[in-house]
Amino acid sequence: MIPVIVKWVEGPPKEFKPGQFVVYEDGECELIGCDYIPLSPIAKHTTLIEPHELDWLKSMAAGRSLGVVK
Repeated sequence: MIPVIVKWVEGPPKEFKPGQFVVYEDGECELIGCDYIPLSPIAKHTTLIEPHELDWLKSMAAGRSLGVVK
């Protein structure tokens, strides 16, 4: 496992993007994919993987035939 230090931001993000991680006020948490709709009020959020990094990972997986949708 790779240790990750993240910068938490209180409240919901202004815009939801894949790679963001949200913690709801009830303590539940969720990693955002595409077509995200929040289920309850968000206490804090952070970005675990930037969109350009996610695109790079998808392209690397597709190039190696790892079952990622092209």
